[in-house]
Amino acid sequence: MLKDIKDETQRPDHEDYGMHVTVLMSHGATYGALGMLYGTDLKLVKLLDVFDLLSSDNFHHMAGKPKVVILLACREEKIDTKPAESSNAQKERKNFNIDDMLILQSCFDGRKSYRHSNYGSPFIRELVKTLYKHSSHRDLFTLFDIVQERVKKVTKKLAEKHSHAAQQIPVVTKTLTGLRKVLLFPKYKVCRPDTE
Repeated sequence: MLKDIKDETQRPDHEDYGMHVTVLMSHGATYGALGMLYGTDLKLVKLLDVFDLLSSDNFHHMAGKPKVVILLACREEKIDTKPAESSNAQKERKNFNIDDMLILQSCFDGRKSYRHSNYGSPFIRELVKTLYKHSSHRDLFTLFDIVQERVKKVTKKLAEKHSHAAQQIPVVTKTLTGLRKVLLFPKYKVCRPDTE
C-alpha cells in the first residue's frame, strides 16, 4: 500500500491539479494516535506513514494544495504488537508537515465501521449521496459535516433494529491553511452553511 501511494505522489502531472484525493477502504485497527490499515498483503500500515507520504515534505508536486483523504476502516481491533517499520517511519518526524489535509474517517478510534449485508456501508452510501446532491454548491468540509450527521442518524436507526449494530460517527480532521475552502466545482457559487 505504501509503495503504491509513494509511486502516486512521485508522478509529475500532479502539478497540473488543484488538489489530490486518496480513498482507502480496508480493515483497520487501533494502534497509537491514528490507527492502522491492513494492506492487500495483510501487512499492517500505520496511518501516520500514509499521511507522511501525502505531506508537503514528500508530495512535492502538491505542496500548498489540499490533500483529501477518505478512510473506510474499522478502528475497533486493538493491536498490541509493534508493526514493521516502513523506511519513512524509521526517520524521525520532528517536523512532520501535515498542512493542507482534509481527512474523513468512517468511525472514531476504538469503534467499528458498520456494514449491512444488504445496505452496504452507510458511510460510503451517505458520502456518495451527499457528494452527488451538494458538491456543486458546498465546500468539502461542509459536505463532510453533512456526511457525519447523516451516518450518525442512519446507523442509529440500524442499531435500533439490529442488536449487533451500533451507532457510528465519522471523524473529520482539517489542517487546511489560510481558512481555505476546498471546492470540487470552484466555478459554482457556494451556499451559506445555514441553507440546505
